Amino acid sequence: MEDQLPYDPKSVKPANVNGPAMKMALMMSGMLIVYTLVLYIAGQGANKGLGWINYILILTGLILASINFRDKENQGYITFGRAFYFGFMIVLFASLIYGIFMYIYLKFIAHDIITQMLRITEDQMMAKKLPEEQAEQAMKWTKKLLVPGAMAIMTFIFTLFLGTILSLISAAITKRETPPNAPPAV
Repeated sequence: MEDQLPYDPKSVKPANVNGPAMKMALMMSGMLIVYTLVLYIAGQGANKGLGWINYILILTGLILASINFRDKENQGYITFGRAFYFGFMIVLFASLIYGIFMYIYLKFIAHDIITQMLRITEDQMMAKKLPEEQAEQAMKWTKKLLVPGAMAIMTFIFTLFLGTILSLISAAITKRETPPNAPPAV
């Protein structure tokens, strides 16, 4: 009697990543946007510490999305590389959407956030007791960078960079290299 696998390995084709990744990116960026607006309404829009919670939300979203993709779209398994690619595509789309939102947010909704950030930066320089010339030069550069367009680009790049690292972590957590019904390796 021949041992037969409960599945045909040739018939197992990986699911398309882009559609589910875009759907998850829309949900993730929506979650980030809502969190940003809640912080603004609570008067904590310039609070850097609370801003790091965004990355906890991203990691949680990536893990849940990868598990869902693995189990529902990819027959219960996914390689590390495919899980990373899926997470990276989510982060790429979400970073782009979130960067566009940040431009609109800083330009039209929360233009006072930039003023608060400038004030915080100036206070930090005063606390460090920098020479006046050095402090003025630093503030000049800071004012050039703290404009909606530059902030949106920095948001996109920073979110994409950290999101890529979080995608690696998510892929390590969610990978399942062999189908669950495969016989154990001899």
